[in-house]
Amino acid sequence: MRRQSLSKQAVAIRRADAALRAYKHLRYGPRCNWCRCNPGSEVAHITGRSNLQLRWSDDNTLLLCHPCHAMLHHIGMDRVLLLIKDRIPTLYWAWELAREAAREKPVNMLPSVIDEIAEKLERYVAKRNKVVEL
Repeated sequence: MRRQSLSKQAVAIRRADAALRAYKHLRYGPRCNWCRCNPGSEVAHITGRSNLQLRWSDDNTLLLCHPCHAMLHHIGMDRVLLLIKDRIPTLYWAWELAREAAREKPVNMLPSVIDEIAEKLERYVAKRNKVVEL
């Protein structure tokens, strides 16, 4: 059976998702941003992944362990926002600003734009890895 090739946009999205995960690990450490106990292995989005304008925004994502990610999905978005506002207020207000900016000035998320996002994240990761090696 022949495997279907991915579209340019799908390839760009996978690349940007992988770069975001590496960025979050380097920027915030390997622990879950919620419980701080378990390794953070999943990127959770406050505004869903279908909103490509906010999908790779640092202000729209958390690095979570699987149990915390499942718990946040289980309790519902309204309660999650209240918890984030209480536990991580800087993230909450940054997310509010990013969400408002996305509403006011929508961007067409072509594969080339997504590739630019991935390149920026990859450059940050490469730069931080160089510093660690020295």
